[in-house]
Amino acid sequence: MSHEIFGERYLNHRQPAWHGLGLTITDRQVGACDALKLMGPYDIHMEPLFMKDGTAVERQAIVRDATDKGEAAKVLGTVGMEYRPIGPLATCLAYDEAVGQPVETIGALRDGAVLFITVKLPNWSVAGDEIEDYLLVVNPMDGLEAAQIVRSPVRVVCANTLRLSRSLGAVQYKVRHNENAHTQLLEWLRQVYAGAVEKSAMIREACEILTTVKVSTNEVPLILRDIYPDPKVPRNTAPGEVMKKRLEHREYLAEYAAVAREQVALLFGGKGRGMDTPAAAGTAWGLYQGVIEYEDYKWGKNAVQAQESALFGARADIKEAAFDRCMALTK
Repeated sequence: MSHEIFGERYLNHRQPAWHGLGLTITDRQVGACDALKLMGPYDIHMEPLFMKDGTAVERQAIVRDATDKGEAAKVLGTVGMEYRPIGPLATCLAYDEAVGQPVETIGALRDGAVLFITVKLPNWSVAGDEIEDYLLVVNPMDGLEAAQIVRSPVRVVCANTLRLSRSLGAVQYKVRHNENAHTQLLEWLRQVYAGAVEKSAMIREACEILTTVKVSTNEVPLILRDIYPDPKVPRNTAPGEVMKKRLEHREYLAEYAAVAREQVALLFGGKGRGMDTPAAAGTAWGLYQGVIEYEDYKWGKNAVQAQESALFGARADIKEAAFDRCMALTK
């Protein structure tokens, strides 16, 4: 899948945090700026936009510069005049100043439009189930999304991401690309990293509660239907041809949900990794892990997009919903 990463710009320390992904592996502990140099530096800049007749418009283009690797400049997106980008080097400088720890992974996706960095936090365990904890910094530079800071624990037994419910202290901050963006990123990174260790005990306690709750065979289908509900039937408010397409799409989504419920049930029933451990066997923790494993390891048409979704997209939302639903069993 290296062709899907921008110019093979992916570096990890020791081993990759997710999915065995890794193109540059180093035993040296390096900060973000040094890691960017090792994997291949690049930068972006802004250019004004004009009509064909030369008239300026109130828009500007985000342009990725040509690189030393021979990659031509590329327009990553168009934005309003208030947009102030946080470039790759600026992101790394903010990370090094605020966190001051070696990176675990760093990579560039979508032709350089997305840069992400992870830093390893102290490990912890859930009833003997070992967890590695990471802080993830994601900076989209295409004008479509804000930069994000997310806490993403990883279960050692199967190296899948947990992405705990935000309501229990799993960190997520968003930084808009404006004139205050760099200052906000620097300040929030410093605060988030400092506070992440303090919240580990609370997150661990919540997860350990899940290991004490048994889930019966009869409960599993009901719980999974809440996590993967069937889509609503669309109202008949459009012409026949449009309604036909809506119904076909609804059937597609319903089949998708049914497959997900079936596969997660199989994982929870024993086919999932580590489901024979005391913490996961027949417990709410195990059912939650079944959802996590399915969402982290089911691949779509594009593996990199699947990983992005699992960390901070639609799949991550499903995992959060699963955590909330499983926690509801404890009440």
